Amino acid sequence: MASDFSTFSDFKSKDKDKKLRLQNILAKPIELSGSYLPPSHSKSQSEKNFIDGILKDNFVFAGIGDDEKESLIDAFEKHSVNKGTTIITQGEVADFFYIIEKGSVVYNVNNKVVGKAKSGDHFGELALLYNSPRSATCIAEKDCQLWRLEQETFRRTVAGHSMQHDEMGKNILKKIPFLQDVDDDYLTKIFAATTTKVFPKGEVLVSKGEPGKMFYILKKGKVKVTDISAGGKDYGDIILESGDYFGERAIVTDEPRAANVTAIENVVVFCLTREVFLEVLGPLSALILQSKDRQRLRGIPAFAKSDLQPYEFTSLAEVIVEVFIPKGTYFCKQNRLTKGKICLIRSGKVSIEGKEPLQFIGKGGYFGEETLITTEGDQKVIAQNTIQFVEDSALGYLPISSIEAIVQDLSRLHIPSPVTEPLPDSPSIEPDDLMKHSLLGVGTFGRVWLVSNTKDCTDIAYALKVQNKADLIEKKQAAGVVREKKLMESINHPFIVRLVASYQDKDSVYMLLHLVQGGELYNLMNSTDTKSLPEDQVKFYSAGILEGLVYMHRRFILYRDLKPENVMIDKDGYTVIVDLGFAKIVPDKTYTLCGTPLYLAPEVILSRGHDKACDHWSWAVLIYEMVYGKTPFYKPGVDQIGLFRNIVQVKVTFPDRDHSKCSKSCKQMLSKLFKFPQSNRLGSLAGHEMDIKNHEWFSDINFADLVGKKIRAPWTPEIKNALDTSSFDQWDDEDASEGNFSPLSEEDQAMFENFGPCIDNLDIPIA
Repeated sequence: MASDFSTFSDFKSKDKDKKLRLQNILAKPIELSGSYLPPSHSKSQSEKNFIDGILKDNFVFAGIGDDEKESLIDAFEKHSVNKGTTIITQGEVADFFYIIEKGSVVYNVNNKVVGKAKSGDHFGELALLYNSPRSATCIAEKDCQLWRLEQETFRRTVAGHSMQHDEMGKNILKKIPFLQDVDDDYLTKIFAATTTKVFPKGEVLVSKGEPGKMFYILKKGKVKVTDISAGGKDYGDIILESGDYFGERAIVTDEPRAANVTAIENVVVFCLTREVFLEVLGPLSALILQSKDRQRLRGIPAFAKSDLQPYEFTSLAEVIVEVFIPKGTYFCKQNRLTKGKICLIRSGKVSIEGKEPLQFIGKGGYFGEETLITTEGDQKVIAQNTIQFVEDSALGYLPISSIEAIVQDLSRLHIPSPVTEPLPDSPSIEPDDLMKHSLLGVGTFGRVWLVSNTKDCTDIAYALKVQNKADLIEKKQAAGVVREKKLMESINHPFIVRLVASYQDKDSVYMLLHLVQGGELYNLMNSTDTKSLPEDQVKFYSAGILEGLVYMHRRFILYRDLKPENVMIDKDGYTVIVDLGFAKIVPDKTYTLCGTPLYLAPEVILSRGHDKACDHWSWAVLIYEMVYGKTPFYKPGVDQIGLFRNIVQVKVTFPDRDHSKCSKSCKQMLSKLFKFPQSNRLGSLAGHEMDIKNHEWFSDINFADLVGKKIRAPWTPEIKNALDTSSFDQWDDEDASEGNFSPLSEEDQAMFENFGPCIDNLDIPIA
């Protein structure tokens, strides 16, 4: 029996109350290290077996490896309490999970007994995941012998084992000759796609002569390889143990096995089939080519002298397309218009003549660097040379539009640029020029006001996000808001809210944003009796949201808080993602639980390490909600533990069997998105986000037209003027209050030094 008496059922029953729906959860930041050693408390084997038996039935510990579980069991400490002792108090934020070995406990909610627990029961597992206020008071009914585990120990142990696991797999794969040219992040992805199998002593893992279907890495135990023959010669028997591998050729071919492999003791292996390899990563040749392309791009002067980050080179290599050009074709002619591009020559040869003497470039070379002087992806430039293909040629083609989509600002590339008149700077908006008009929204970490520029005669309004510094520090979000501001300065996409300016004073930080005036997607959904939308509308809105996510993911930005309240509708009826408070640049994985419970991915809940796949999961939840008017994992009466269990166990159903609300293709796509582990999820396979865009459900969506706003939106808001707030909820004066906080110390103020200059007192008047 597990009890947390979460208030989630109450929260959900008040679904129309926006302030409750906006509540996020956040685990306190902790220092993560792959070398972390958890505490170890002495206990007998029978006590270890008792704890192990309890953990087997708890979803928080599901899927944890034996080594990891052993470390966690050792970390449980004995905790004895006398009859009448209050173990936890309702409303307090605590971080222990308890198992009752002896005695009994009563649960009180608002001074009323609501349940009891006895030996073999447990309570408080939410405390292992994040800083959750206790929803019940737990009192020892009798003298109790308890075992308890603390949150930081749990999270650091789980994260540490996950990082060690990834590092071990990467190092093993590096030993395989034909994977030596594959980059580390791809090796990590290969290892993440493996599954674990156990073979008892004496069992045959591989039989000589059978087709090769599986690649094995030994985690524990030893195997004996016998009857080995290769290249017409026989070899002696060998013993393989932990860290060794065999059957690696199965990744690229199903040629017959060249030996027998038998377990000479109980063994645990990581397995990977060629089919899974191809699904998750694509052909090995393409994977190696991407790795080599990334290195080749680093060597091109325009990129080598830039400030591009490793993840940006990864994204650039992934968007290179393969093209074939026949002999005799002119790629460009000197003094004529051409578009910017970089071309990597796979095979064939080109001649280049014009500004420089005639030269020939063949396989392994590149050309086109001088065309990157344009400042816009669709702008043409004057070709400096004539380039002609003197042989049939295959190219890796990287157009400037793709480069700009990833690096955003082409001035980051250290290349010569033509002498042009500088563009006039955008007029700066000083905080003293602003005036508040009304409150647009209230979130977990701030308030958003409708403001206007009193010196702006163009009658343009803005949204001003105001966050109290002391509140941010108390909620461990000071670093997060500085990160959010820095991220938003680098973002320029029509489907993501734009930052106009930022300010700070001694009490608060301020972000001035472009106003998205059509209101929230949540309100549009709730304008119908069913709280749902027709599927063609769902497709339009979800496609726009996907484009915003893809833009962020190409920059290795995880959004991590997708929900209908964080998607606005602009004046043209298109979606705009707002509130990047939880967004973070993550080249690999991150381990902090944050977000809104209904939309969390399993890997986020379990703190096992999450990447961009967590946004794809939340996006799928949002599609389901738009179609059905409810989220997929909440069921009436379920508490928060029950919700998390449903998510981790992927308990999702599609109510309409006749596809009247949700088409067959939509259900198929959602089924491929609701996958755990995330390495099997659509969007994380070999085709990345293109697997989603190319899915049958999106067959009638032209994503280029969508980004260009050439598709007619299903609904366009009626906006009277720049100060029209009719599409927003109304918030009262109490909501506008930002609370009373003590003055900050110099040390506290230093946390915000990277946010920008500090104004003594920014007092924006209310109209």
